Amino acid sequence: MPQPQPEGDDDFSWSNLRRICEGRPKLPLPPGETIKAVMKRHPLDGPSDRARDRIEARRAAANDNQHSEGTHGKLAPPAAKKPIGATPFTLRDPAGLPERQWLFGRHYIRKYATASVGPGGGGKTAHSISEALAMVTGRPLLDPDGPLTKPLRVWWINAEDPVDEIDRRFHAAAKHFSVTEDQIGGRLFTDSGRDQEFVIARTEGRDIKVVEPFVAEMISEIKRREIDVVMVDPFVSTHEAQENDNSAMQRVAAAWVRVADEANCGVELVHHVAKNQGEVTADSARGGGAFKDKVRSMRVFNVMTPAEAAKAGVDDPRGYFRVDFGKVNMVASGHSLWRRFVSVSLGNGRGLVKTGDEIGVVEPWRWPSSDVLAERQAEARMSIIADVPAELLAGLKVRLAASDYKESVQAGNWAGKLVAELFGLDVKVDRDQIKAMLAAWVDAGELEIVEIQDAYRHLKPHIKPVAAL
Repeated sequence: MPQPQPEGDDDFSWSNLRRICEGRPKLPLPPGETIKAVMKRHPLDGPSDRARDRIEARRAAANDNQHSEGTHGKLAPPAAKKPIGATPFTLRDPAGLPERQWLFGRHYIRKYATASVGPGGGGKTAHSISEALAMVTGRPLLDPDGPLTKPLRVWWINAEDPVDEIDRRFHAAAKHFSVTEDQIGGRLFTDSGRDQEFVIARTEGRDIKVVEPFVAEMISEIKRREIDVVMVDPFVSTHEAQENDNSAMQRVAAAWVRVADEANCGVELVHHVAKNQGEVTADSARGGGAFKDKVRSMRVFNVMTPAEAAKAGVDDPRGYFRVDFGKVNMVASGHSLWRRFVSVSLGNGRGLVKTGDEIGVVEPWRWPSSDVLAERQAEARMSIIADVPAELLAGLKVRLAASDYKESVQAGNWAGKLVAELFGLDVKVDRDQIKAMLAAWVDAGELEIVEIQDAYRHLKPHIKPVAAL
């Protein structure tokens, strides 16, 4: 009676037949017969011992390989999946729906990945440190008028800087904001990529593979420490994917989303922008658009421009930057949040200079109100005419009273041309200064703007001395 055939004996290929029949007499194959027909009429009583050993060895190797690949971050055995099914929607009282779990600043949210994008040296890392201290203390460090919040547990990971540098930067921020150890309360965790590997995806041949053991360990540690927010800086150091490969970037970002979802936390990814960028937007993020599309909220960082500095009355714009919501899926975008750097001395000097390291710390800064800006502009204008001799101003008034000079700089008889003539200025080169001088004399009550008919009987604004009406 034939023995049960082992797995693989239903394969009637030549290679399988040779493997099973190794060491046995050759089977006859009459003309016109197929191998399948012959084997059905002449069933084998099982493969030879050598063939059976080879089959079992291959099975064992396959099992070991699957286990090994799962251990080293390659392909793990596929998990059993729930059958796909359509779930009926039920309309019910919306008041009973669970509320979104915002964690901090209408940006960080539980179970989602978020991102902050900006140029190198633009304040992203320093800003995340100030935010981390605000989260763990529950103090509104970056929003002085904001309410106290529930203290959160934060894991701040820098994949590039050493531990010493991380310590320096956090100590400087804590010193500036007067944060104490009791206020931190053991809720802050900091780690460096130089001591541990925080790589979530690696290149394997031409493909990118998620490092499953790392994902599992991250989720386990986040749960063990009850972490609310994980901050990863920079994102590029956590993967080996080609950044212009949308498919690869989608898998990397999806892996971090999975960490956020399964660990029930928020994951913030700090990311760089492509080179030679002007105004940073959500599309400026380095790499494919899949990264932008995968995160729930994205903030963009832009340094203050010279034009903004002039308008705000800031002498050096390099220490100022603004934060905008470049992509917000869950809340309406608001106005820009302005920040500035302050230098904090650690006092860790060992030589003659006791101040030691100077560390940049990010603090809140508010754009001046319209009233403040108007006051500053008036002060600036008054400073321009402060040293004008009284006799020159008197001569200007006489000439303005004797003829009709218009307010508009486009007019052929613009009053500024008279100012340029009397004060030795160039109308084209010094136009802004001339306009500021006229505005200052109007503010000071020396001159005024009046409506006068021109040669075409049209009322046009002219500049006259206040006493000459």
